Amino acid sequence: MSAITLTLRRQKAYQNTAPIPVILEDMATIADLDRVAEAESQRLRKVADTWTGWGCGAAGLSFLCLFAASFLGSFAVFLLLLGVGTTIFFLARASQTRQKALYEGELDFPNHRYQLLQRLLPVLKRDMKPKGAIGINLDLSAPDRRQKFITQMPHPRRRGWKIDFFEDPWLRLKGRFVDGTRFLLTLNQRHQIRSGRNVNGKQRTRPRFKGFDLRLDITCSPQLHPTLAQLPPLQGAVQLPHSATLKQIKITPKGLCIKVRLPEGPFPAFIPASTRPALTYRDPRQLLPSAIAQSEQDLETALYETSLAMLLSAFQVINLARLQSKHLA
Repeated sequence: MSAITLTLRRQKAYQNTAPIPVILEDMATIADLDRVAEAESQRLRKVADTWTGWGCGAAGLSFLCLFAASFLGSFAVFLLLLGVGTTIFFLARASQTRQKALYEGELDFPNHRYQLLQRLLPVLKRDMKPKGAIGINLDLSAPDRRQKFITQMPHPRRRGWKIDFFEDPWLRLKGRFVDGTRFLLTLNQRHQIRSGRNVNGKQRTRPRFKGFDLRLDITCSPQLHPTLAQLPPLQGAVQLPHSATLKQIKITPKGLCIKVRLPEGPFPAFIPASTRPALTYRDPRQLLPSAIAQSEQDLETALYETSLAMLLSAFQVINLARLQSKHLA
């Protein structure tokens, strides 16, 4: 087992600073591990269902032997004990297999997280030195882990219900372009869990995917861009896909900062892998493998287009400041 596989099994995260070809090889390894884990998890679930079926059958036979005890005597008692033992064995194997399926399921990572890097890194490589290193922190764990919990509030419309808020900063990507400009791209997923009792008194949990916050920090030399702080309002300089919304663009002492929100509205079918079993109240068609794969692909495309648009917009602003400084000189 490779070092990256051991790290992913322990931490569900990837961290490295290396040239882009090395990072892309690691992303391919993560993709292979994800496919194997997904297939193995599905296989183990089917095996567990088979063990459960056999256990229910053995329990039924034991129940019949209990009524036949007066006719078969001691032989019926033997069959009853045998049936009970067999039932316990089958159900124990089913439970053990389901635990293995859950363990493998933890490696069923969200596809859009590593697929985004597989598309974005080759584009960044064009404007970087051939052996230029890039730093990456990629979190592949579930968005509703307790470490990502932010706050809690009462539900505004359901009495007795509460809403837990989670922030999942799952990607931090930083590097340096050929002209010396440094960039830091951060992606944060917003997540909610609404919980409480329904009208029948049963405890219910409602996970909610709430979209993404993207932030791009550009750091450039003040000597090369002395007029950057003198530019007029820059809101019109950022051209984003229709699904994204500009939250803020501002000049910082070291460069430029762009904040963008990608809401959940354009992706109603997206369901985080960790919450799929709890979403039986939704349209069952959303849980089909084809629907999940399509929603992951749509989400990855939107993240890629938004990230690329933020980078291009930032460079347009920097180039404008550069031209303006040359004109003043």
